[in-house]
Amino acid sequence: MIDKKEILKKLPSSWDTFKLKDYMKCVDIEISEGHENEIDELLSGLDNTLSVISKLTDVSIKELELLDFNFIHQCGTMLSFMTELPKSVKSCSIKWKSVEEVSYNDFVSFLTLSKDAVHSLPEIIKTFSKDKFSDDEINEMSVAEVYTGFFMLRMYHRKFLNRLIRKEAMHLIKMNLKIPIKLKFKNRKKK
Repeated sequence: MIDKKEILKKLPSSWDTFKLKDYMKCVDIEISEGHENEIDELLSGLDNTLSVISKLTDVSIKELELLDFNFIHQCGTMLSFMTELPKSVKSCSIKWKSVEEVSYNDFVSFLTLSKDAVHSLPEIIKTFSKDKFSDDEINEMSVAEVYTGFFMLRMYHRKFLNRLIRKEAMHLIKMNLKIPIKLKFKNRKKK
């Protein structure tokens, strides 16, 4: 007999309680959507819900289908947070390496890992975090924290690139100012 309380205990109720290890279990679930009528849409939604519950609780879909509809609906309501993106958390334990701290090997690793970034999230965190996290520590991070960490990384790189662009623009401006001046002096000497 399936213990409903155990199922509810295993289900996250927000991005803050959804652990990365559980998210990784759900990555490959094929979500069906866009059906022609309401009944197909409802059944598809139930199938999606059962697939997610099954992955998170290690209870087979066949066993879940034997449970009452109200319980499955309750589980689906708990998981409804998944229909929206996570919100950033106020503090994040992931502190990223600066561009200057990234080694050549790290860069090559990134090129490899970025080909399948979603499946590589734990390895990306491990490689590019300043702090050395264990696999267990990474797996226990909430999806909201990981999302915030990647948002912060994106903001850091955007600032870095903007500084680099400004620096290079100033360099080009200086070069353009020097070139015409040199040309003028060369022309004077020839006369």
